Amino acid sequence: MNFRKLFNLLFAALFVLSLLPGVALAQPQPAAQPAATIESDVLTALAEGPAGFFVDMADRADLSQAYDIEDWDARGWYVYNALKAVADRSQLPVIEYAKDNDLAYRSFFGSNTVYIEGGMLQDALMLASLPGVARLHMGEDMYIEPQDAPAGEPDDSTDAYGWNLDTLDPASSLYGMQAAQV
Repeated sequence: MNFRKLFNLLFAALFVLSLLPGVALAQPQPAAQPAATIESDVLTALAEGPAGFFVDMADRADLSQAYDIEDWDARGWYVYNALKAVADRSQLPVIEYAKDNDLAYRSFFGSNTVYIEGGMLQDALMLASLPGVARLHMGEDMYIEPQDAPAGEPDDSTDAYGWNLDTLDPASSLYGMQAAQV
């Protein structure tokens, strides 16, 4: 049998099969979303038992219009509302998973991240497969080396860090947010 006859026979068979009820030929399917990156330090921690980790969402708020807002208060509210709206929408699957599985969590709308407390490996795998999740990672510890204390100041004063935090007054409009107390 030559190639042309074989091709025609195969084409005819596929055509007849497509007409039969209940027989579906393979249809192209949309590509599945790849699972989010789970960093190795998360996997290492989870191998030892429950651990806390961060779930970063892929969506980011478009803040480009904020630069055109001259009123500082209006600009701040625009940024706040934009960040909050994106976080509320994109973090929903992660928060629902945490609630359904009795996991303590904390949402951070500024970075569009959810902290999961006491998660297990199966939780990390499920969270990584949720739509909109970009990566899972451990927290990053940052340390600030104190400078030599100014003359007459104790070594643990806020001035030892060189930021002049004592001048930030939470009761004033300087929005110190109690930085000196921290």
